[in-house]
Amino acid sequence: MKFIRVHHGDRLSGEDLERILEHLEAELEQINDRDSEG
Repeated sequence: MKFIRVHHGDRLSGEDLERILEHLEAELEQINDRDSEG
């Protein structure tokens, strides 16, 4: 699994947050798909 590293003190723009949220949603969908297959 790839983790998005956010260093303390870094300022996140709205675009960065949206990208992170999209990434997390995709990860969750993959996990949910795996769970429902079993």
